[in-house]
Amino acid sequence: ALERIADGAEWLHAQVEAPGGWQPALFLRSGPDSWRSTDSIIHLSLASIAAAALPHLDVKQSNLHAAAPAWPCDLTDELDRWPLKGPGAVVFDPQFFMQRAAALVTRPGAGPVLFPGASSRLKLNTDSLIKEIESNIAGRSLCQVLSPSA
Repeated sequence: ALERIADGAEWLHAQVEAPGGWQPALFLRSGPDSWRSTDSIIHLSLASIAAAALPHLDVKQSNLHAAAPAWPCDLTDELDRWPLKGPGAVVFDPQFFMQRAAALVTRPGAGPVLFPGASSRLKLNTDSLIKEIESNIAGRSLCQVLSPSA
């Protein structure tokens, strides 16, 4: 997982191979492409982390320019840049999500915990749920769905 806390520090929650097997490790971002733990330094760009963790997404390809052509390019570039803009975490691993998501979201000043592709990664069958929701909405506005008397 990649986490940004309220003071702007970014943490990489990872697993490292150790003599006794894989162990959890916490790395603080110490430079544009460097991360430091208590006993090691790794060099990884955010783009390489995103590409490895989210192979189904093209994190380099922007569609905000197409969606908002009148907006200034420097603004859409800043919005497109991964990861989070404020406190929160992006989780990549189902096991980490199950074990640590509650702790991440309940800390003081914590932001949202995002898990891209969670339903498929957790093998949740959401297709039937989505179809049921679509049939119940049936062209109504969100206001009408949430307040039937509206």
